[in-house]
Amino acid sequence: MNKFSFFSFALISAILTVECLKISQLKNINNFLYMTTENPFKSKPGIKRIWNATRYSFQGFKAAFQLEAAFRQELFLCLVLTPVAFFLGQTPLEVLFLLATLFIVLAIELLNSAIESLADRISNEYDEYIGRAKDMASAAIFLCLSLVAITWAYFVIKRVFL
Repeated sequence: MNKFSFFSFALISAILTVECLKISQLKNINNFLYMTTENPFKSKPGIKRIWNATRYSFQGFKAAFQLEAAFRQELFLCLVLTPVAFFLGQTPLEVLFLLATLFIVLAIELLNSAIESLADRISNEYDEYIGRAKDMASAAIFLCLSLVAITWAYFVIKRVFL
């Protein structure tokens, strides 16, 4: 990038920033730069926010474990396969890769459960859009489980048969 295009980019960026400030009519530049507008549902910054976020995460794990059979099944699968990963993986990177596929399944299952929970809260009646959202979330889990199957099959074949 030459000097002219860099300065042109900087000038356009500055003009756009000023226009955004005018349009949004923010009185405090800090609100614009740090997006610290007051929201009663957002926690305050600092250690207390980290503590609350951790607490909410564990509440989510607890709810998923208590209410979602699929999460319990996938968690059991992870608990069984975790020690196997240390046998199949011949390097720390391979072990990490095997374990990462398991964590991805749990993370996507949590998102799938959250989508289903919100969808059921909105309406228990059939709705095409809600059904589509649930189907897409289910497809994401299917892709993750397929990734686990393919990855683990590769490492089993590599370790046992080669």
